[in-house]
Amino acid sequence: MCAVCAVLLAVLSWPAAAQEEDEEEEVSPAASVLSPAGQELVRATLSERIASAGYFELLDELRVLGLDDRGTRAELAARLRRFYGLPAPTSADGELFEVVQVRQAGRAEYYTAPETGADSVTLRGAVEVLVRKTDPDTVHVIRADEVIHDRTGRLLTARGEVTYEVTQEGEDAQEVRAAAMSFDLDSSKAVFLDATTRQRRRGAGGPLTFTFNAGVITRLTDGTIILDDVRFSSSPEPALPNYEVRAHRMWLLAPGEWAMQSATLRVGRVPLMYLPYFVWPGDELVFHPALGVRDREGLFLNTTLYLMGRRPRDDEPFSVLNLTDPGKYREE
Repeated sequence: MCAVCAVLLAVLSWPAAAQEEDEEEEVSPAASVLSPAGQELVRATLSERIASAGYFELLDELRVLGLDDRGTRAELAARLRRFYGLPAPTSADGELFEVVQVRQAGRAEYYTAPETGADSVTLRGAVEVLVRKTDPDTVHVIRADEVIHDRTGRLLTARGEVTYEVTQEGEDAQEVRAAAMSFDLDSSKAVFLDATTRQRRRGAGGPLTFTFNAGVITRLTDGTIILDDVRFSSSPEPALPNYEVRAHRMWLLAPGEWAMQSATLRVGRVPLMYLPYFVWPGDELVFHPALGVRDREGLFLNTTLYLMGRRPRDDEPFSVLNLTDPGKYREE
């Protein structure tokens, strides 16, 4: 916003002033800066500019308009929206987004697709966008060479050296680096291409850092994480791991619960074990059945059942970018 936005703000406020002073019919000097089409573009992107403005930028606009400049950033933005008659930004299910803020960008381009009428904003050059969701209190930060905000479809698409960081209230930040990603503002569903993420875990010999590399990482609306063509290891050098597990597909169903399909354990470059399918039950299940065959006993079914009390909960459940409540299952 800054100096350019001061001019744009003057353009926006000029028609209202002209209505109050019809007799003089003077044209504001700032109005000559933009054509009628340009003025209409400014009005159409008002909501976007208010959402992306910082605290002091909103403060300056309110002072220019002679409005009350007290309060938090959210209160200042809400006051400007009321002044211009703009609705509060809400998602499809009514969840309020505190802010969709463009922290930095080299340049921005606003356009409307003639075929669909969809409004979009393209940001290029060291872009950083912040999305804050209030229920639950979650902050998403996207950094990339290019970010396209589909305002009609409420989608963010990023390309080129993408870094995605998500922080949920009371939890440590989790990060994904990818070649490209797509993020749904309403559901927090996300897709990452050529992605890498890391997670710290407490092991018997001390803390371990697991590195995950996947062709595609998908976070579904219910919080399930799917990793396609994945490999992971806790070796200090992920590029030359002492060991690693490779799988065609991996599911992270809930904190502490995961499964793999067509998995191979490799030590160095040597494949040692192949698992067509593997499931690690979550901490919240009451019993853990195991079905198999032994030479002497034959077919068997074992299980562990807690008649009193409950299994101690893992303080560090195995989870990658999982935003769901750990109590995902209903108990009866």
